[in-house]
Amino acid sequence: MTKSEYINLLEQEAKNLGTKEIEEVLNFIGYLRQKEDNEATKEILSDKKFMKSIKKGLADLKAGRISPWKN
Repeated sequence: MTKSEYINLLEQEAKNLGTKEIEEVLNFIGYLRQKEDNEATKEILSDKKFMKSIKKGLADLKAGRISPWKN
């Protein structure tokens, strides 16, 4: 099934739902988006080289070793 076919099916099914059920579907969609964001965050946080770079940048910022891009 294509994405547009799924969307059409969702629209058809939503017409048969009450307001409360539609709210629950929307909450579930929000949960799926949040889950995806959390997985991406975990992936970034597990990258030791990237995290080392971020910590170094924060230390440089705190120590005043960073200059602004624009003057």
